[in-house]
Amino acid sequence: AQEDPVVCQENVKLGLANVPETMMWTLHNRCSVARRKDGWFQDPKAVEIYNAIDYDFEKSFGKGESSHAIRATVFDEAIKEFWKESPNGTVVNFAEGLETQRFRLQECMAEDALWISIDLPDGMAAREKFIQPDEKHLHLGVSVLNVGAWMSLVPRDKPVFFTAQGLFAYLEEDENKYLFQQMAEHFPG
Repeated sequence: AQEDPVVCQENVKLGLANVPETMMWTLHNRCSVARRKDGWFQDPKAVEIYNAIDYDFEKSFGKGESSHAIRATVFDEAIKEFWKESPNGTVVNFAEGLETQRFRLQECMAEDALWISIDLPDGMAAREKFIQPDEKHLHLGVSVLNVGAWMSLVPRDKPVFFTAQGLFAYLEEDENKYLFQQMAEHFPG
């Protein structure tokens, strides 16, 4: 099912700082590949968002490079493999920021699959300027460490795929341990 295209406003200021601002870095690098005419990485929604944001990407992050496009491709392939085995499975995406993976994978997502995006309130507010939740794509603006706020949204009767492209480097060791223990306890297997 194709999602309705939403035209982004122009000159959007996000006002992000600190860790949430890193979503701009990953967007910049993905778009440095996606905007090339010979680009092996196709991501029109990311380019649309990139072009709509009033931000000096090169001043903040330098010339774009391909690392985040490569990373996104690896994660895309992992989710495709998960959905081959579990077509109605749930994807829980931690700290998704301005990642546009759901648009790249929309043709692979079954009608009864679910995508849950969990991000800090500032990150989710930035995301929702461009990407809206719907019945198949839930958004929750909380810390992933607030497991009581999001775990109840994850269906217990379907397989679950947890993904976090960059989050774990920003958590302390004890926070990562806590999160993984909670996931293992609530979603064994």
